[in-house]
Amino acid sequence: MSRGPWIQTSPSNVKFHLADPRPDEIHVEDVARHLSGIIRCTGASRFPVAQHCVVAARMAKRFYPDASPKLPAKMLIHDSPESFYGDVSSPLKSLLPDYRYYEALGTRAFEERFDLGWTDDPLVKEIDRRMMLTERPIYFSKVIPWDDDWIMAAELKPFPSSYRVPDEWRPWTPDEAEVEWLCEFRMLLPWVKW
Repeated sequence: MSRGPWIQTSPSNVKFHLADPRPDEIHVEDVARHLSGIIRCTGASRFPVAQHCVVAARMAKRFYPDASPKLPAKMLIHDSPESFYGDVSSPLKSLLPDYRYYEALGTRAFEERFDLGWTDDPLVKEIDRRMMLTERPIYFSKVIPWDDDWIMAAELKPFPSSYRVPDEWRPWTPDEAEVEWLCEFRMLLPWVKW
């Protein structure tokens, strides 16, 4: 019986079934490779999603030291489903209820694979929004004010520039992003078997 549409992952060369995702189809090396090749903001930036995740994990360590010790790990993998489902912009997602359904299926499989949930953690959403507030002036020469959908994010503050490590905010090459993501993964999720 067919499990529906699938993509071939790299470098492990396995099938990942988009409508019937299973944790055993998720390989750490594939996630790193795919996230490092996807550019944030539908290509408007030059920052790979993997870089965004690594920097978000580092911001969690620096600015949320009293939170759960697993918060940096959650930030590193919070966008991991995008490795196989793509980085679809929030405005487009709002028009695609079917996409949201399949993305949620994938997210559950990723949470099970990494033995770590992040979707119910409000700090993950907060840090992700603060990251966007920090990243937008880097990505765009003119920042357009948020619409009503972003009121919550607008009440947050970007991460202070005095704490930004310059190398974290220059666009990484896909190869750099892949290596950095894997190194961070080894440190933050040591319980996950490769």
